[in-house]
Amino acid sequence: MSKGLSRLITVSVIIWSFLGSTRAGTIAYYRFDETSGLTASDSARGAAGLGTLGGFGSNGAWEAGKSGNALRFNGSSTYVRAPLAIDDTTQTFTMAAWVKASSRSSWGTIVKNWGDNLGGAFHFGLDGSSGLVSNYVGWHIGTTPVMSPSALPLNEWVHVAVTFNGAAGGGRQRLFINGTKVDEEVIPGTAGGSLPILGSSMFIGVKGNDSGSGPSNVPTYRGYWDGWIDELIFFVDEEKDATTIGQIYTAGTQGTGLTSFIPEPTSGSLVATGLLGLLVCRRRKTS
Repeated sequence: MSKGLSRLITVSVIIWSFLGSTRAGTIAYYRFDETSGLTASDSARGAAGLGTLGGFGSNGAWEAGKSGNALRFNGSSTYVRAPLAIDDTTQTFTMAAWVKASSRSSWGTIVKNWGDNLGGAFHFGLDGSSGLVSNYVGWHIGTTPVMSPSALPLNEWVHVAVTFNGAAGGGRQRLFINGTKVDEEVIPGTAGGSLPILGSSMFIGVKGNDSGSGPSNVPTYRGYWDGWIDELIFFVDEEKDATTIGQIYTAGTQGTGLTSFIPEPTSGSLVATGLLGLLVCRRRKTS
């Protein structure tokens, strides 16, 4: 590569970093619409978010879901390991999914970044053997999890969502069931700020171990999910309001999916791409 072209690319990268980069918006979206195979695609991050199925045998368990297909978890050995959807600078995020439980497994996992002895960013699923839906955040000591007022119904699709705002000096998290807020808890001012994350993985359908290499090493805490999970989505740097959570829920009831919630490329990124093309063309004409 010539020095001139190298300089042009460097300039374009700088332009993109100022005009085009943005974290706010959809950061992960698992539609679980596959029909075969042992990977779950991420419609937001692409290859960078690819999930790997574990314990499913040779061809997964893709079945009819809330919107298109869904992934069926057997409650004893199946899970998905995926790249973590947030990082250690994240202070606000939203996560949501459609779930259908065949049974209320103890500590049944929707999605978690949590270990055996080490806390992580989120612990979203059933609360012990109560069947209540709950979420704990990384500062779980001294903080109260959000909790549903009643046990998760069996054999019916339910939309669950958590919004989190960990603003320094205190914050809050909220729990929504079928588009309606059912709990809100304040995060003490002694916590707040960025979430402590555990490793670089999150687990869907099971709680991971401390290293993030696989399911928990403590059988009673693995919390395998028994049932279906569909339309799992994360929004980074965004605490979605009740109206938007309601829109996400409604989209699911209509079976339309959530592609409309994935942001289009920003004007800055389009400008940067165009400038790169113009600079390269100019370079070719003058070389």
